[in-house]
Amino acid sequence: MSSPQKTGTISFLNQWLILIATLLIIGGYIAYFQTREYRQIDAQERLRLSAQTETVEKNILPQLHITYGLIDGIIKDFPIWQAEKNNDEYANRFLKTLDNATVGISPIIVIDAGGNVIASSEAKLIGMNFAHREYFKTALKNPDPDILHISAPFRTTLGTYVISLYRTIHGPHGEFAGIVIVSAVPEYFATILNSVCYTSDMWAGIAHGDGQLFLLSPARQELRGNDLANSGALLMRHRESGKVSNVFTGIMYAAGEKRMAAFRTIQSTSPPTDKPLVVVVTRNLDALFAPWRKNTYLQALLFTAFTIVCSLGMRTRQRRQRAQFSALHQAEAALQESEYFFKESQRAASIGSYRCDFVKGIWASSDILDSIFGIDKEYNRSIQGWLDIVHPDDRQMMDQYLNEEVIANRNSFAKEYRVVRRNDGVTRWVFGLGEVTFDENSSSLQMIGTIQDITERKMAEQSLQQERDLSMDILNAQPAGIYRIRVFARETWENDAWLNSRNTPYSMELITESFCSILGITKEAYEHNPGILLDMVHPDDKEGFARRNEDANVNLHKFAWEGRLLINGMIRWVFFQSLPRPLENGDVLWTGALMDITERKKIEEEKYALEQQFQQTQKLESLGVLSGGIAHDFNNILAIIMGNCSLAKMHEENAGKYIPEIEKASQRAAELCRQMLAYAGKAQFVQANVNFRSLVSDMVDMLKKTIPQNVEVKLESSTDIPFIQGDSGQLYQIVMNLIINASEAIGKDPGEISVALAKTTIPEGHTELDYSGKAISPGVYVCLEVTDNGCGMDEETKLRIFEPFYTTKFTGRGLGMSAVLGSITSHRGALQLHSKLGLGTSFKVFLPVQKSDSGQDGSEPQKSDSPWQGSGTILLVEDEDQIRYIARTLLEMFGFTVVEAVNGKEALDLYLEHASEVALVLTDMGMPIMDGCALFHALKQYNHSLPIVISSGFGDADVTSRFGNDEIAGVISKPYTPDKLRELLKSILDSAPAARR
Repeated sequence: MSSPQKTGTISFLNQWLILIATLLIIGGYIAYFQTREYRQIDAQERLRLSAQTETVEKNILPQLHITYGLIDGIIKDFPIWQAEKNNDEYANRFLKTLDNATVGISPIIVIDAGGNVIASSEAKLIGMNFAHREYFKTALKNPDPDILHISAPFRTTLGTYVISLYRTIHGPHGEFAGIVIVSAVPEYFATILNSVCYTSDMWAGIAHGDGQLFLLSPARQELRGNDLANSGALLMRHRESGKVSNVFTGIMYAAGEKRMAAFRTIQSTSPPTDKPLVVVVTRNLDALFAPWRKNTYLQALLFTAFTIVCSLGMRTRQRRQRAQFSALHQAEAALQESEYFFKESQRAASIGSYRCDFVKGIWASSDILDSIFGIDKEYNRSIQGWLDIVHPDDRQMMDQYLNEEVIANRNSFAKEYRVVRRNDGVTRWVFGLGEVTFDENSSSLQMIGTIQDITERKMAEQSLQQERDLSMDILNAQPAGIYRIRVFARETWENDAWLNSRNTPYSMELITESFCSILGITKEAYEHNPGILLDMVHPDDKEGFARRNEDANVNLHKFAWEGRLLINGMIRWVFFQSLPRPLENGDVLWTGALMDITERKKIEEEKYALEQQFQQTQKLESLGVLSGGIAHDFNNILAIIMGNCSLAKMHEENAGKYIPEIEKASQRAAELCRQMLAYAGKAQFVQANVNFRSLVSDMVDMLKKTIPQNVEVKLESSTDIPFIQGDSGQLYQIVMNLIINASEAIGKDPGEISVALAKTTIPEGHTELDYSGKAISPGVYVCLEVTDNGCGMDEETKLRIFEPFYTTKFTGRGLGMSAVLGSITSHRGALQLHSKLGLGTSFKVFLPVQKSDSGQDGSEPQKSDSPWQGSGTILLVEDEDQIRYIARTLLEMFGFTVVEAVNGKEALDLYLEHASEVALVLTDMGMPIMDGCALFHALKQYNHSLPIVISSGFGDADVTSRFGNDEIAGVISKPYTPDKLRELLKSILDSAPAARR
């Protein structure tokens, strides 16, 4: 028979064996389901990644088809471009339009059979040769026009990283004629890749079929161009498999991470492509299985905890009888510890507890509450005793609150109030909480609750309020008005109940006195209706303000607006700027500033007027310097005219030989007058092809007669100087000011000015700096260099010489250098300055040469083989008899009937008499009784469509400034040639219906 001890031991052992077996079954069950879940996650993720690559393919194939059609359209339009008169300009403009209209494609290039760019949406690429590019060589090897070639990724001349999509162009006999390239920048595919990345650990990428990585999302610039086709790499496994789609797991060499990667080969057959694209979508394996691992760890932890609990439970059960007394002792110790913890927690939070017996009229308190009240155990703990502790200013309020709010209305006690500690007389803030119990007759029995010392919190709140008040004082002291407005979430203010209660989608959070002062309204008026600001915006600025405001609200970016407000009937210029802060509930806080910039605007306008006056003064000063040379030239011209007139009289049979010389001298005098009008601001500045070599030569010849005789001017000019695009008046001013300044720098001592003119090229990659240290753009330039051996300049003068109003008191520069720099800048040129004090100065002016320069100034009209003849009646108005005689003779030669008038009043009377016959009016500007301007407006009142030509010796700009935008049929400056007058009349009368609309 077994002993009880042995039986107990066997029973104890059996219990442990049963527990272990149960735990093993539960553990095996957990392991099975965790393994199955791992496999499900792996399979599902493989399907998802593969589906994402298929999504990318479905988006890229239409893009390739669209690109194929775009290139096809360009190839088909190629013969049309070549047939256009200005085919290069037409093609570039057409390609630029396509470039701007197509997202992610830039630039679009047409390359001829020699690799030269003949058309491009980027002007700077035109003329470059890309025959060395791999894609060009590929096109030569495989010139099939139906294939859409896809190049390997590369960095372009413009610095962008692209894949080029291109097709070959074939000539009329099937020969290779070039290629059309559309460069797809990463943004072309970035949106598609971003859309398939549904977790932060995902990468999506596109690689060329040869293995080069083109794009990775999220962007990893350092990985662009990496060759992924290394031996053993995942991409190589995909290519070697021969399948369209694969999913692998392993180390990705490009990133050095273990990932699950889905690959899909995109090979278009319609249109056919020479190379495929490979799409890869990957997930980090650690991130993919992180939830599974977390769950597995949790299951293991729970299983371990369950095992421990079961083991401990087993031991507890076996020791229950022996440990009964020990357990009771431990429970008592735990209760004491809990009570200690409760008391210490109350002490740390300064929370005391109480129980008030309303029947007996006494209350009991904890030690912490006694410390808060400053009382001892002997204190009278009655209702009156509590009121005696309450601060005198709060007693009546608290007595009414307890009896009327809490007891009478059966509410909970919750109140902040002040007490005066009994032991030291210190005032403290407390917060009391309590619940009252009542009997069946609604009589109060007792209240149990807590009282917390909140003095520190109250002091912090008061300190915070003081800081807020200080901040408001600082904001109110600012000249700019500060405001903060809350724009409620759309779902909030679109609610009918909300609109009925608030009637506005926004509210003012902050507004300073300066803000209200600028707007001329009260703070209350603006808070009541913030929309009043919109009513103040000037009518001409409302559209711009509304557009900026709508854009800022929709896109939640900075709002900045400068415009006019109508404040109390006066126009004030203001500047608004505010920044948004979106909140979690959908509301947006806009914090900004409003500044009155009316005075600044006035100062800017005055500054602009002074600058304009300064520039005009510079021109007039230049006229004074040139007056001697001009007089000399005019005397020479008059001598030529008078001499040839005398010879014609003396030898009438040879008069035809002298008349051309008289015409040349007259044209030279007219050109001299036009130059002077340009200097004085009386001629219209027109961009045209200018013979700069001839211009510099003429100016040097003129200035040689003007500058002091102690200065020698030498001109060295190359013969290959091309024409430049510019305004001849401004170019004259540049040359003249540089030479005159050089002469003044030399002073009275003998000196020399060297003027050199040459064609120069700044190649790509070569750095040439201007006077301010900025790089001069590469290209072909005409370089004008003016060098003197005068006084030179110190460093301060070189730094300030181009300031508009800077001058020096010693002999040297200062005449119009700001105007020179402005003219050079307006011609897109550059300026270099080299000078040393006492050694002289050298200025280099770089003026760009147009690539389409033809060497013609285009100023002379084309002459017809058969002279044009007109018909009808022309009213001629001219107070100078000789000029009127010449004009009448010319008009009659052209086939017109002429009606003459010597002033505006006579002309008006004659027009009223012959109104049905007059087809055109040719009138002078300056005349007695009624001038040309008054006559023009009077005639327009009778017949708005009547063509009126203004003839003046004051210059085109003077005429257009007096007539503004009125419909002047034409302007012809005196003196004019018969051909010029004939061409003007022909252009007006041949388009008479359009001119009279």
